[in-house]
Amino acid sequence: MHSTSVGAGEENCIKVANEAITILSNWDPTKLRKKKKRLYPNMLKWLI
Repeated sequence: MHSTSVGAGEENCIKVANEAITILSNWDPTKLRKKKKRLYPNMLKWLI
């Protein structure tokens, strides 16, 4: 029988991936407003 439980390391990876998706999706309006195809973290300080 296979276990469907997730280990602590896998749980943390899932949380990090979900947070990354949230952060990147929050950048979309900024990219549109500034008419940029790509946005990098170091650009945020002068774009926002």
